[in-house]
Amino acid sequence: MKILIAIFRCFPYGGLQKDFLKIAGELLRRGHQVVCACMEWEGPQPPEGLEVRLIPRKGWTSHARAIHFEKQVQKILSHEDFDCSLTMNRVGGFDFYFAADNCFSLEAQKRRGANLRNLLPRYRTFMHLEKEIFSPESQTRIFIITEHQKTDFQQVYHTPDDRLIMLPPGMNPGCRLPESWKISDIRRKIRQEFHLPENTFLLIQIASSPWTKGADRTVHALYELEQTAKGNLPPSWKYLLAGPAEP
Repeated sequence: MKILIAIFRCFPYGGLQKDFLKIAGELLRRGHQVVCACMEWEGPQPPEGLEVRLIPRKGWTSHARAIHFEKQVQKILSHEDFDCSLTMNRVGGFDFYFAADNCFSLEAQKRRGANLRNLLPRYRTFMHLEKEIFSPESQTRIFIITEHQKTDFQQVYHTPDDRLIMLPPGMNPGCRLPESWKISDIRRKIRQEFHLPENTFLLIQIASSPWTKGADRTVHALYELEQTAKGNLPPSWKYLLAGPAEP
């Protein structure tokens, strides 16, 4: 089979990207022809046999780039004979969608000032892209990873049950702690590595894209607590941010 997989960006640290590489690798192992359409490829070279087609990044905003990407991958689908298509991001016109994220529309409604925010081009665009996938009129089948997702998507879009495919739980064996390891040993090792006394309260934040995930807000909040509300923090504490370096 000839299969097209679309993903906005592939980089070494993202969970979605790791899922994509596992899927692509398994398809290649089974003898299928796999084409990846993306706007950016960072890190190691693509697996042997995976054809990567870079879609030019056009647009000043993320939602403008998403719309341009959707148009370009739909052109690829219309001009070539693919047996199956899968998108890892919200893009319409695909056979399958891997729903790694929660319902955007529902999350947007919960935010402060939702009525005004939802009028902005960014929110309207991403809600439109999501609706293309989950509306009853769509033919896209969706891989979901939690029952919570199913409830939320059906609450907003009334997606039929037969288009929602629940994936079984899974974990990379390499991410599991050996049975011989103890949490206390891990804590002790980290404290030794960073020369921290046992009575130091350690805060750890882990993110593949630290500033996208709000590391700057964490630093600001901790600074404010330290300056204005010292009673809310232990006498001795350290903040550790773990993630790739960013410019």
